[in-house]
Amino acid sequence: YTAQQQENTANEVNLINSKKVMSDSFFNKILGGFKNAFVRAVDYGFAYSVLNKLRTVFMQLIQQAKALNAEFVNLQIATGFSAEKTKVLMTNYNAMAFELGRTTQEVAKASNEWLRAGYDFQESNKLIKDSMYLSTLGMMGSEDATKALISAIKGYKLEAKDAIGIVDKLVKVDINAAVTAGQIATAMSKTAAGAKLAGVDINNLIGYLATMEEVSQKAPEEV
Repeated sequence: YTAQQQENTANEVNLINSKKVMSDSFFNKILGGFKNAFVRAVDYGFAYSVLNKLRTVFMQLIQQAKALNAEFVNLQIATGFSAEKTKVLMTNYNAMAFELGRTTQEVAKASNEWLRAGYDFQESNKLIKDSMYLSTLGMMGSEDATKALISAIKGYKLEAKDAIGIVDKLVKVDINAAVTAGQIATAMSKTAAGAKLAGVDINNLIGYLATMEEVSQKAPEEV
């Protein structure tokens, strides 16, 4: 190579390197832009997901507040209490709900049902617990459990103290038969009054219903 040729070659190499640097810089900017856009999209998606979940929770809280307020009004009507006295009552039910692992709304609704059925506060507080036990052990809603117990007690003209005995009978059959205590309680709520008039003992009625449901596998309402 002559000196001139070496200089020309060096210039061409420098030009190629310069273009490569410019090209790398250009592609890095494009890739960086895509990366930033992707990160922003992920951030926006995450933020939207969080906001959507917060909105759902907020709406659920509103519905729960409305339902609880409805039970507050129902209790006030059933008891004739002032708003302040009903607030104290709801506070007590909140503590009971925590003890039983249930919601304040469930306890308040059960109390309302028992009070309207003619039981006093001392009796209803015990009966609320009996309802919740049947609900849990019988795998049925607390409102259905309360109504089933009321029907059984009223149908057989029993006293409030007998409610836990009914729950115990139902659970014992539940353990030994292919039916739940809740299913028997539901069927019993439809038949207790008639069975009493026909002279059928409550123990026999529970046994009949358990056998019929176990054999027929029909819904409790159809037995």
